[in-house]
Amino acid sequence: MPDVLFCPFCREPFEGAVECPDHGLRLVTLEVLSDAEAKRSPDFDAKLAMHDLRFGRGIVLLGAAITWLSIGLPVVRDGFEDGAETTGFLLWSLRADYLSVVPGAALLAVFTVFMRSTRSELRRVRAALGVAIGLAMLSIGVAAHHVSRYADDAIAAGRAGSVSPAEGAYVAVLGLVILAYGVARLGAARR
Repeated sequence: MPDVLFCPFCREPFEGAVECPDHGLRLVTLEVLSDAEAKRSPDFDAKLAMHDLRFGRGIVLLGAAITWLSIGLPVVRDGFEDGAETTGFLLWSLRADYLSVVPGAALLAVFTVFMRSTRSELRRVRAALGVAIGLAMLSIGVAAHHVSRYADDAIAAGRAGSVSPAEGAYVAVLGLVILAYGVARLGAARR
């Protein structure tokens, strides 16, 4: 029996012990510990399964799903029109064509991430996907500016009321922030 054994949880070495005094786990040899580590985190050039949600893929999928959900939610509450709500899809299709970048960036991220088969390929697409997400955030900012200008023009024309963002706007930004976090984590192993 080897003199030095390791805790599989904290990876601390112990001499002459059978159990980890901190965690109560049975200690293992260095070979068993390194085999477990190799199974946990594949090499950068090892093929990943298409359905593998590790290495940032699952976070990207979650962010994209939340972003797509925001399209059907109300994004603007118009107090000038008796509280009428405009969904993201309606705003996109009627007034703001540039908002197509938002669901487009989410769709691009999902397809790009799940078409990459190694961790190194995932790391190489981070910058390009970051630019796409940045453009999506910019298009939301431009839409918010245009809605704000509409409200200012209506007030200047003597109409009473206000325009405020609705939950869909916040959900879209939340989805893109989660998407950006997932893209930043692409290819990285868990800490």
